[in-house]
Amino acid sequence: MAKVDADSGSDNPAKEVIKLLKGPTAVAKIVGIDRSQVHRWTLPKERLGTGGRVPRRHWEALLDYAQSKGIELPKRLLAPELERR
Repeated sequence: MAKVDADSGSDNPAKEVIKLLKGPTAVAKIVGIDRSQVHRWTLPKERLGTGGRVPRRHWEALLDYAQSKGIELPKRLLAPELERR
């Protein structure tokens, strides 16, 4: 099972998700959006991105895909604020 370092402390969890799932083109196909929209997840809000966050509406598809492929996708990458509690 592929893993990401649980202690990586990434300031941009969306980049980690995209890397784990083999790139923005693959992620775009998984969630049914354009590759450029996936790229926006990695941009700061000041540049009209999501600030490194994966939009909640895509979580289920990403988690289902990861599980089907044997990829460990830590939920903390989708909801980093839960890790800080």
